[in-house]
Amino acid sequence: MKKKILAIALLGAMTLSMNSVAFAADTVVNAPEPTSGVYKADVDVSTEVSVPTIKITVPGDTKVAINPYKMAYEMDSVEYTDVLANAEKAIKNESDVAISVSATASAKASEGSEVVLATTALKGTETTKSVFAYLEVAEKTDESTAAAFAESFNTKAANQLALTTKETTKKGMITLAAGDATATYAGFKILGDAAAKPAKAWTTADKMDISLVFSFDPVVATDGN
Repeated sequence: MKKKILAIALLGAMTLSMNSVAFAADTVVNAPEPTSGVYKADVDVSTEVSVPTIKITVPGDTKVAINPYKMAYEMDSVEYTDVLANAEKAIKNESDVAISVSATASAKASEGSEVVLATTALKGTETTKSVFAYLEVAEKTDESTAAAFAESFNTKAANQLALTTKETTKKGMITLAAGDATATYAGFKILGDAAAKPAKAWTTADKMDISLVFSFDPVVATDGN
């Protein structure tokens, strides 16, 4: 299945350059006797900008197999029986600030495909080659530990985004803590369902094209953090 995954970091990797500053000598104001008048002193004020270092790693691609009959399907030496079979992928945050993860996604039937993209969860009575797919992002403790994904789609869930023919963006699906010395992770998968008993049988031509773009925003620290 053709799958395109792009990742866009709204802020690129930035480092703060600290240049040595030659400070002006202190000004001493000595008032004459008797004291009178107004006395002034100039102060040289310099500025610098504190910006975060952004480093986020996102996998370049992934593969999703439509498996409506829940057969054993092998991918990269791993066997799946999921209706939408795909391996969990990880987003790795090594930035020195927390990162809010957003996503923009859409899907459509590939050329020659008879797939129909559903906008809501399937009822199980569909006679067309219907597919309901959604993106889910979930926190991981480390790169090798599996994320805990929900068992169903919830329209109110902040970390889920339905894939329809209309390009849709969901902001702030998950926030990854600052990476500092140890990276923080989120896992993501394409989940959903496909009609098991369409009027016309599924064929190898019945594929989907999915577009997925992640974007990342540094999170402004709140007082006390």
